[in-house]
Amino acid sequence: MRRELVELRELCRYRFADGSRLSAHRDPERMAAEVERLAPGQGARWRAFHAWARGCLEASTRTFFAGPLTRPPSEARLSDLTAVAPGRTLAGLARRAFTDRRLRQYVARYATYAGSNPYRAPAALGCIPAIEHDHGGWYVPGGLPTLADDLARLLEEAQVEVRLSARVCEVVAGGGRVRAVRLADGGEVGCEVVIVNTDAAELYGHLLPDRRRLRRIAALGPSSSAFLLLAGVEGRTEGLAHHSILFSADYRAEFGDLFEHRRPPRDPTVYVGCASVDDPSQAPEGAEAWTMLVNVPARDPSRWPLSPQAYRDLVLERLAERGHDLSGRLRFVDLFTPADLRERYGAWGGAIYGGAYSGPLAPSAAPATGGRGAACTWSAARSTLAAGCRWSRWAAGSSPTSSTETSPSERPPREVDHRARPRPGRRRRHRGRQAGQGTAAQTAACSRAPGHGRGLGRRAGEERGASHRALPERRAGRPRRRRGDRGG
Repeated sequence: MRRELVELRELCRYRFADGSRLSAHRDPERMAAEVERLAPGQGARWRAFHAWARGCLEASTRTFFAGPLTRPPSEARLSDLTAVAPGRTLAGLARRAFTDRRLRQYVARYATYAGSNPYRAPAALGCIPAIEHDHGGWYVPGGLPTLADDLARLLEEAQVEVRLSARVCEVVAGGGRVRAVRLADGGEVGCEVVIVNTDAAELYGHLLPDRRRLRRIAALGPSSSAFLLLAGVEGRTEGLAHHSILFSADYRAEFGDLFEHRRPPRDPTVYVGCASVDDPSQAPEGAEAWTMLVNVPARDPSRWPLSPQAYRDLVLERLAERGHDLSGRLRFVDLFTPADLRERYGAWGGAIYGGAYSGPLAPSAAPATGGRGAACTWSAARSTLAAGCRWSRWAAGSSPTSSTETSPSERPPREVDHRARPRPGRRRRHRGRQAGQGTAAQTAACSRAPGHGRGLGRRAGEERGASHRALPERRAGRPRRRRGDRGG
């Protein structure tokens, strides 16, 4: 099976608080010229930064990306230790690389790819531009759901049994190996290998309790979460890029709000994604599908100082101030909050990326992917965000009609604050809740018989509620307080 991809004309378009813009292109020389246009004298500095990023990526490929941290990398070099700028933060790297504050903000942004604070995250995250400029940015025609359809066809051809809406409540282990996965309906599926695509805190806190691993995860603290506005926009926006970043005026204050004060930033940086720029099929004719994302704390919205609806209005105001006034053009707006991430995907407090990279040496503290026994349980990824299926329905002509919004769960939200971290040894307390109404563990239990396997988990594209034409009002329930929780 072969899927043709479309390369984007621009990797991203950045707008800074002073109104200046930077268009990021794949070609390094063209990018350096664009940097020079923005900030005379900085083009050569960007070339040097890109060369460092390449070296950092090569070193990371031989070490960090070579396999579990518990397994010594076979191709590592002694020089790899210094190639990743150990002991330096990403913000510190940006200060050394550029004298222009806007370009420092551009570099610091790469910490958000891991849901982290650039003033605490390791400089090694600066390798990301090497990936972007050496390999480009690509789009899947029809959107990411087409990849899910391709995967479904491949699984069918391989005669893999896939069980949808089969909620896993426990990974059963014994003798240092997994034996089965237990389902919420009481059934069990025997297996020798389990691959888990859920948050590591959920795995080691509830599904396969492990005090040691859970303590390591808790020590990292949660990554940031996301506040998403999924909007249908009337008309076409001239000059809009597929990916746009509208920066705040004070990046340090923004991340102080996120990670110190634990509140949505008062002046947030806003990401705008519009697939309709390169794929008109993603919205009805004469309209656009916008995804607007703001980084927010991994914390239940009921503890925010303002409601999700009020924050939605603040984000739209910031967009208007930065050249994207959507007044009179919004056909509908859906909200997606940290509570939705927690309830739908089992994300720790709604954290998109699991634990944050907090500290220059944070990657070495990340939990290993292997569980009890190297061939026993594998955590396949950090938390994954998937919120694009709405656009496929809208583009197909299914117009939003409802004016009310439903919560992803009627029960009181469950929050893990960074000061009330996951606590090991609470398995019995949570098991009943997990079995009856807990989060889904998207778990694949694979037998070792050739050509056979079973998939367990919730359908990736399940719709959460009705579509909406008017701006909805969301009810945010109070979080359930548990012994040991401290307010924040």
